[in-house]
Amino acid sequence: MLAAFLYASCSSPEGKPFVVSYADRIIGEYPNFGSNEIAKRAVMDSIQVLGKSYIGESPKTLNGVDFKFEELFENGDSVSALFSAIDCISDIEDKSGAHKYIITPIEIRVLGRVDSQTAAKLDGNSIYHIDGVLHAWDDKDRFLAHRNTGGKLFFGTYILDNMNVKSVSNE
Repeated sequence: MLAAFLYASCSSPEGKPFVVSYADRIIGEYPNFGSNEIAKRAVMDSIQVLGKSYIGESPKTLNGVDFKFEELFENGDSVSALFSAIDCISDIEDKSGAHKYIITPIEIRVLGRVDSQTAAKLDGNSIYHIDGVLHAWDDKDRFLAHRNTGGKLFFGTYILDNMNVKSVSNE
């Protein structure tokens, strides 16, 4: 029941978000990634290849993911907004039999310029869907490194051009 609730938070009307399906697949291949450095490297290498593959394109990784507004960064007359995925979870059966499920939270960050009108309306209590063209992908958690990310699968920070922020609803 809890897993169904958590999954619903990251799901879209079209079904399971691409990033959840991707995480399910790589965690299924390397269910020991949390305790085995070689498996962890293989998972992280796969995520890096995925992230960088979308440079110059609209990343499928963001489709269907719910995001929360985190912070604004002002630089002269431009404003950038930072968002984090919320309640995005990979939940697969543990074929090894050690546990019934392998439940892995997924973290994704998005950073991009917004106009001042959009910036003024961003609310940390709202849910957003985001798209745009990937300018760069960063595997370092530079913005929210103070948070405990243990046990989570970090899909990187997507730095977008032409970022489109659409309010979905309030939490």
